[in-house]
Amino acid sequence: MRNTVTCPLNGESGDEIADVSAIVKRINALFDANRNFSNLPRKFKIGVSGCGSHCMPHEIQDLSFVAASTEEGEVRFAVYAGGGLASNRRFADFLGYIEEKEIVPVAEAVVTIFRDFGNREKRNRARLGHLIREWGVERFKKRLEELSGIIPAEGRPVAVSDSKKRHHCGIIPSKRSGFSHIGCALFGGALGGERLRRLYELLEKYGLDGIRCTTKQNFIITDVPNETVTQICGELEEIKINPYPSAFRTRTTACTGLDFCKFAISETKSVAEKVALYLENRFPAFAEPVTISVNGCPNSCAHPCIADIGLSGATFNRDGVMHRGFELLVGGKLEGGYSRFSKRTGIQLTGDEIPLYIERVIESYLESGFESFGEFLAQTEFEPLHQEIKG
Repeated sequence: MRNTVTCPLNGESGDEIADVSAIVKRINALFDANRNFSNLPRKFKIGVSGCGSHCMPHEIQDLSFVAASTEEGEVRFAVYAGGGLASNRRFADFLGYIEEKEIVPVAEAVVTIFRDFGNREKRNRARLGHLIREWGVERFKKRLEELSGIIPAEGRPVAVSDSKKRHHCGIIPSKRSGFSHIGCALFGGALGGERLRRLYELLEKYGLDGIRCTTKQNFIITDVPNETVTQICGELEEIKINPYPSAFRTRTTACTGLDFCKFAISETKSVAEKVALYLENRFPAFAEPVTISVNGCPNSCAHPCIADIGLSGATFNRDGVMHRGFELLVGGKLEGGYSRFSKRTGIQLTGDEIPLYIERVIESYLESGFESFGEFLAQTEFEPLHQEIKG
């Protein structure tokens, strides 16, 4: 079992649908050191969202619960199951709605089904999504209802925005009157010792004691008095921590890469920083959020298959010379029922070639007449562009 994923601003956000902090703790407590679930077929990921921005990516979790308000002003939770990336590349199925008190029993029942019926013979067919694909959604729901005694209510899936807008960067209203949160973007989560020390000194100076980390490798300074927000943001920029991130910096992520991962083929953190800096300097007025994922191997740790621009680590031969670099993936997105996985282009680039290549792609988009960058990527054939840039 992995730790339960949730919104970093649980209980603190001014626009949250529900504070699910207690539910998250109960789920973690249920599975922590529980020998009944110590030998699952493979890893299992649970997410719980009460966030008004739907920042938790429920579409790709093994099991997730998403808060939604009814017309009567009550809160219930949509249940999704079977999402995943890599060998289990599928978006989660919507199972219906349950009440808050039913979340933990449903979570226990789903993991029990996975434990008892998940594939133990083939590692690449061992995730919950593989079981649901084999059984079908209706058979899975029936077994869940039999085991838990809970029948999810039917309804339409939760309406969510594009995941590129599901973040907590910039100035965010707090639940506390007169306070705000400051969401800061980093390059692939890299901060460094010197900036960490100076960040500590800044927080100490203003008497701030709350930082929350996000699943997108950024962080949030919580409950900043409104009268000091502007001054603190200025001092953050002085130490190269950006509280007003560009369209390219907000959603740029990178896996561990060569520094610490034995599977990595290519360096990632420095490439992510180089690409984002280049693009924000080249297109300072570009306002449409762009998701860029730099993954050092063919796996999916940084989620390149659901990004606008995904870079998947690869080695390739060009003109008789072997290179460490990346294969380009384009056009992925998370948006509920409109989600799609990115397509492989077959285009292989070194780290140094990536910024210029993406610059040419964005220039082509701006001249194309498409209404969104994502749709341009999804519908454009990229080999001609590559030949033009290479030339």
